[in-house]
Amino acid sequence: MKHELKHVLAAIAGLLMLAFSSTAYGEVRLRNAIVVEGSDITLGDLFTGAGELAFVAVRPAPEPGERLSIRTRSLQEFARAKGLDWQVPPGVHSIQVERAGRPIPRQDLEAAIRPELRAAGATGSFEIDLQGRGGGINIPPDSAYRIEASAVDFDRRTSRFSAALKISGDGFATKRLNVSGYARKLVELPVLTRGLGKGKIIRAEDLGMVEMRASQSQQNTARDESDLIGLETKRALQANRPIRLSDVQTPILVKKGALVTMLVRTPAMSLSAVGQALEDGAKGDVIRILNPKSRKTVQGTVVSKGQVQMIMRGSVELALR
Repeated sequence: MKHELKHVLAAIAGLLMLAFSSTAYGEVRLRNAIVVEGSDITLGDLFTGAGELAFVAVRPAPEPGERLSIRTRSLQEFARAKGLDWQVPPGVHSIQVERAGRPIPRQDLEAAIRPELRAAGATGSFEIDLQGRGGGINIPPDSAYRIEASAVDFDRRTSRFSAALKISGDGFATKRLNVSGYARKLVELPVLTRGLGKGKIIRAEDLGMVEMRASQSQQNTARDESDLIGLETKRALQANRPIRLSDVQTPILVKKGALVTMLVRTPAMSLSAVGQALEDGAKGDVIRILNPKSRKTVQGTVVSKGQVQMIMRGSVELALR
């Protein structure tokens, strides 16, 4: 009886060992595209079929958003020591493991720096231009975080700054980062809300005001909508771009080669005749006009579309006959 009991107990022990062996978990396979989320890399992160050994930590995970390499022979030795039977596939010498992460938006870094820049002397409206690795900080996907800026140094002459950032939160070690950049001054400028072709009159509804870097404006850039309303484009202009005053002009009321009405008005009389413009003219411009009858060239001031007030340099008859 005792002998039979020993055989039964041995059989039970064998079954228990089988239950906890790797073969009881199913076929052990190395996962593809290994991405971990926790602070440790576990056997379950690396293999399918790891069963109860899935939660055994292999080594610390890399920083969020980064990756590391694990040699397969070392991994095989570790797995077997823990009771997981895995054979290294032929030709596989190492595996890459990445830790999931999300970058901290640059605007969050800038928001933490902005009040410190104002305290350091930055005035008016400005845009923060972080240089280099300003937005390259990753944290775990679901972690909340806080950013603190300190030691801000601001040069008012060059608008360059430097600052120390401290980023803390749950699920990751506190990160410290030194950043630098520029506080780019912004100005509000009028721009077209839609493109306009050459020779188009700019109306109030064509314009809007936007903030742009002061460096994008030139000395002759229009600063206000009133500088542009009613003017004519000298070339095709794109939307949302600064407009130079040299790109617009007073509307051309008389086109070169067009027939115009030549007017002569005095207290005693009012005369008119038809002439041909020898050059373009906006309101108030003095242009040359050919009298088709006399073939003489006279001068007049553009007063409206197609009409020119004559400048008398002799008798009225000489101008119009």
